[in-house]
Amino acid sequence: MSQKKFALTPLFDGLQSMLKGENYQPKLNKAFQQDYDHAKNFLLSYRGSVDTFNSYRRDIERFLQWCFFKANKTVKKIKRTEFEDFLSFCQNPPISWIATTVEDRFIEKDGEKSLLQNYLKNKQPYYICYFKVIKIRLVVPMFIF
Repeated sequence: MSQKKFALTPLFDGLQSMLKGENYQPKLNKAFQQDYDHAKNFLLSYRGSVDTFNSYRRDIERFLQWCFFKANKTVKKIKRTEFEDFLSFCQNPPISWIATTVEDRFIEKDGEKSLLQNYLKNKQPYYICYFKVIKIRLVVPMFIF
C-alpha cells in the first residue's frame, strides 16, 4: 500500500443539508463518483433517525476516504485483505487523521457550500478514527452490488 501523504476531504454534510439538497459535492474522479452516490443514497435512507444517520455517515465516510485517498481504489476493487488493512488502519491511524477539536467542515457563502479553510489548512477530520468491528458488518453490505 502506498505511503504517500494525502489531504482528507469531508464527503458528506449533515442530514438536514442533504435533505434540502444543499449537500457539499466533493470533487471526485469518475471512478469514485458511483461509490459516493451509492453511499449518499444509503445514508439518506436513514433520514428518520439522526443518530443512526450520523453514525453511518461517520463510518461510511471514513471507509470511502480510505478507499479514495489512501488505497486509491473503488469499493468494488477492495479485496478482503485490503479491508483488513483498513481495519488495521483505523486501529492505528496517522496523526493527520486524528483531531483534538471538533471543527465545522463547511461554510455557506452566496448560497454555495464550500470547505471551511481551517479544515483544509489543518488537514484533520472532525472525528477520531476509531472503528468498532460490529459497525463494519452493518455498513459493508450496502456495497454488494
